[in-house]
Amino acid sequence: MDARARPSLVAVSVRTSEGTTAMEVDRARALGVVVVASASRRRRARTATSDARDAHDDDDDDDEEEVTIEDVSGNVLDVKVPIGVVADVASARERGFDVELVIRATRTRTRGKGRENALTWMDAIDRECRHAYFNALKEATYGMYASAAKVMTMSDDALDSLWRAVSEGNRARADVISGELRVGKTTRRVVPTRAYATTNGYFAGATYASAPVSVEDGATIGDALMQFGVDLTRVTRVISQGIEVDLAFDLASTYEALRHVDLFLYLVAHLRE
Repeated sequence: MDARARPSLVAVSVRTSEGTTAMEVDRARALGVVVVASASRRRRARTATSDARDAHDDDDDDDEEEVTIEDVSGNVLDVKVPIGVVADVASARERGFDVELVIRATRTRTRGKGRENALTWMDAIDRECRHAYFNALKEATYGMYASAAKVMTMSDDALDSLWRAVSEGNRARADVISGELRVGKTTRRVVPTRAYATTNGYFAGATYASAPVSVEDGATIGDALMQFGVDLTRVTRVISQGIEVDLAFDLASTYEALRHVDLFLYLVAHLRE
């Protein structure tokens, strides 16, 4: 498959004890952001019913949730991972979705806090994803330009605007803002790469490492994986943002086509046992 033929959306089903939400989201969005968006969508749908119920409810008790995010096989997933990487290892295409997620919640009773409790875990997930995104962005810019100063000196408004574009799946807007980080910079001939290796098909069991990889002398996807110590004779396929790429693909052009909004190229190598 041509690396430039990049589908932009992934069909996701998010199942909770309260029901299932179906969404189409950009592959570059972090898993935790997708879950928060799903919960927000269900909350908006319940608002009228909830308000009517609460007006006649004298019990101030509410449920607080401690949440894990799993695939349909029960593997706990990392909320910071882009949805395109999760799609590679949590496929549910026979159900009509690229990804099917299950939210496992442990409920505890509290008193007098009202519905603000329901925002606690959502805000925590969003903060974790935001923190991971900007850390990766700083690492990537440092690798390419030997400096992360432009990220570290961005204004609060610029940081908020960039994160809003990323979390809403507005890739074009995110690219415009992050593109300003590269103005006036001399780019090193490297691409920031994060490589994962899995032998059991599930991301939960994958190992990974990240580093800037040289694109000198026509470097390929295979060359990049070798730099991370991957035995190419064991590779059955390589996925980037949910798309299969060949070991012989040019690394620089693949990066331009499939890089994540944190400026990393994500490669998931499936290995024979």
